[in-house]
Amino acid sequence: MKRLLLPALVLVAACLPARSAEPDFLKQLGVDVSNVRVIDTGNRFAFDDITESAMLEDNQVIALLDDAIHQQYAIDNDLAEGLISIVALCPMPADQMAIIFSHEYGDGAQKSMGVYNRLGRLTDYVELGYTHDWDSYSIDDDPESEADVRSNTQLMIEAPGQLAIERTDHNCLWTDGDPMRPEVVGQRITIFHYRLDDQGHLQLTSIDKRDTGRLIDKHYRFADLDNLKMSPMNDATHLDQLNALLERDDVRTDMARGEADEDYFSYAADKASVLVGSFFFLNPQQFFAWMAAHRDPAQNHLNSIVRDNMASYRYDPFFVVQQATLIADPATRQYIQQLIQDWVPEE
Repeated sequence: MKRLLLPALVLVAACLPARSAEPDFLKQLGVDVSNVRVIDTGNRFAFDDITESAMLEDNQVIALLDDAIHQQYAIDNDLAEGLISIVALCPMPADQMAIIFSHEYGDGAQKSMGVYNRLGRLTDYVELGYTHDWDSYSIDDDPESEADVRSNTQLMIEAPGQLAIERTDHNCLWTDGDPMRPEVVGQRITIFHYRLDDQGHLQLTSIDKRDTGRLIDKHYRFADLDNLKMSPMNDATHLDQLNALLERDDVRTDMARGEADEDYFSYAADKASVLVGSFFFLNPQQFFAWMAAHRDPAQNHLNSIVRDNMASYRYDPFFVVQQATLIADPATRQYIQQLIQDWVPEE
């Protein structure tokens, strides 16, 4: 299988009857979704409750997702292999279609959400996280010292063009009772509400949260950074939000400690690095435009992260250079190409 780094996609919205759900562009690609589930308005769809799916060939994956998923060019990534399939369909307002994809790897599957117009062009996309297969995972470490968070996600169609993603984090401790299944000691439920416009663009309108029981603190440090992963691809404000979070005192302190102490793991630095890479690969041109509009080093905290990621060979330098040649504005293109000379490590 071609090296495709797909955060396996998940997509859904207000639905019509199943007989009208199969879009022409999928038929033209040779994708048979006749048995794939259709989600109706007012219903829920659990991502770990999938009964039928349509497995995709490499050429079908590229046709459907390559406009957003350039991650096959990320070098340091575990998602390069795996099975990618469509697991649900839902027609949306204004002749748009939501498709749920699942990318199986490790002990679970990665999900994401994207929207297509009637011609099959991807108009927006949002990553929705990884769900675990609990029965496939065990641990031999001391149960008193080992904790874990496992997540389940479901989609809710609240109204035509309005949907919500509900993620339930199960906070677990490993016990002597069942070495194959941890004990759930607490939960965090986070609900992300989205609205879809007539152009096929998603807007994250609000985030709700509620906690019960005992939470494992380390997993929720810098939760605002985690929530940014749920930002739609075409919403450029996520870059401003990330840049602002990197100025926050607790984030700066944690990252500075990680730089000063090689034995200290900086959660803030790790999450910021992942986010910068994700945002770049989702929309390189948007990322370049933001960099060109924020040239003052005192106001741009993303540049150093890109440089560090490039220095550790997490991205394919050829892809970065090639994307820069596509910048339409000559002045912006020249600036970014000069910037890339600082990013790309010397051979």
